[in-house]
Amino acid sequence: TANMQLLVTIADMPGTGHVVEAAFDVFEITEGIAPQASFATAAGVSSGCGQLGVQYIATATAGSLIQWVFPGGTPAESTELTPWVTYNTPGTYPVTMIVASLFGFDELNSAGYITVYPQPDVSITAANTVCLGSAIDLTAESANTLTNWQWEGNGLLNTGSANVQAMPDNTGNTVYSVTVTDENGCTASGSVNTEVLPAPQFTISAAAGTVCTGATLTLSATGAG
Repeated sequence: TANMQLLVTIADMPGTGHVVEAAFDVFEITEGIAPQASFATAAGVSSGCGQLGVQYIATATAGSLIQWVFPGGTPAESTELTPWVTYNTPGTYPVTMIVASLFGFDELNSAGYITVYPQPDVSITAANTVCLGSAIDLTAESANTLTNWQWEGNGLLNTGSANVQAMPDNTGNTVYSVTVTDENGCTASGSVNTEVLPAPQFTISAAAGTVCTGATLTLSATGAG
């Protein structure tokens, strides 16, 4: 084989008391196996949103020296068996693993192994003020392709779409929030404040209690708010 180890013992010939020739009394051949580069990640993680942390796990031949290269990651290189690497920028990144021993080396290049998706954005449009008893329209807007919306707030009439309505049942400042999910499974949240004002109070009076057909009747509305 290409990798062999030979152990040699030299001894006297029997009965002579001195060395007359060298002979191989014992020899042993050990076949070396070249290492093979292989790895996995904790929980099988290879993609995520925004900032992604990945723990690599070396599964290469025991006893091998290991060199990792992580373009786009922090750290960019490592010699540990289970390095932890952080990716801070959305994109697709390769991973390179090199293993070596007395019997050879192996290199594994995994192109596009890591994918970091951008975090989606979301904003809410709604009226700044609304009177108690009136409906308010709320709209979640995003530059991303969204697949799910979950709204929270006082008096919501529906919660699972981009456009919802609410009928608040008390006055004062009301916060409406939404959590959205995009096509990559990434989430983001946004909120908006709306001031709910008391409904105006008023009374109507007429100049006369009765009136003939064709006559003019004067009506007055008075109140505050």
